[in-house]
Amino acid sequence: MWLVLRNPKFRLMWLVILADEVGVISYFTVSGWLALTLTGSPFWVGATAGMSGLALAMSSLFAGVIVDRVDKKKLIIAGQMVQMVLSFTIGFLIFTDNIALWHILAMAFLRGIAAAVKITATRTIIMDLVGKSDLLAANAATIAAFTTMGIIMPPVVGIVVERADMGWIYMVMGCAGITAILLLGLPRGVESQKRERRTSPIQDLGAGLRYV
Repeated sequence: MWLVLRNPKFRLMWLVILADEVGVISYFTVSGWLALTLTGSPFWVGATAGMSGLALAMSSLFAGVIVDRVDKKKLIIAGQMVQMVLSFTIGFLIFTDNIALWHILAMAFLRGIAAAVKITATRTIIMDLVGKSDLLAANAATIAAFTTMGIIMPPVVGIVVERADMGWIYMVMGCAGITAILLLGLPRGVESQKRERRTSPIQDLGAGLRYV
C-alpha cells in the first residue's frame, strides 16, 4: 500500500478502482438475489452470473485489440458510463414495479461487455502509471481494494435490502460509477501512454488467440 501514498497518479487510480468495486461487489451480491425474487428459481441465479461471464469471455480478446488503439482513460470512463446507465435503469424499473427477468439478463450481458473493456484498460493503464518495477506492488494494492469492498459491501447490501428496497442498491451502483468518472476527469490526473508500434487488429487478435 506504500505505492498508493508515494505515487499520486496511481493513488487517484486506486480510488477509482475502489469506487468501481463498490458497484461491482454490490452488483454480484444483489443481481442473483433479484432474479430469485422475480422467478423463485435457483436456476436463474446461476444463469444471471453466467450471462455476465459469457459476455466477458466473448469480449475479452476484442477488448484487448480496442485498448491498444483507443485512449485507455476514455475507455474506462465509457465502461463506467454504460454500467452507470444500466444501474440507474434497473433501479428505476424496480421502483416502478416494471422489472422483468429479461431486464436482468440483458443488464448482465451488457455489463459483461463493458467490464471486458474496462478491466483490460484498467490493468494496462496501471502499467503506464507505475512501470514494471512497481507493477507487483500495484497489483497487490488493487487486490486490497477489491478485498476491502468485498468485506464491506455484502453486509451493507443486505441491510439496505432488508430495511429499504433493492432498487436503492442499483442507485448506489450508479453513484459509484459517477464517482469513478469524476475522479478520472480530474485535471492532471490519470493519463495513459500511447502505443508506439502498431500492428493490424487482425494480427493483434491472432496474437491474443495464440497466447490463449
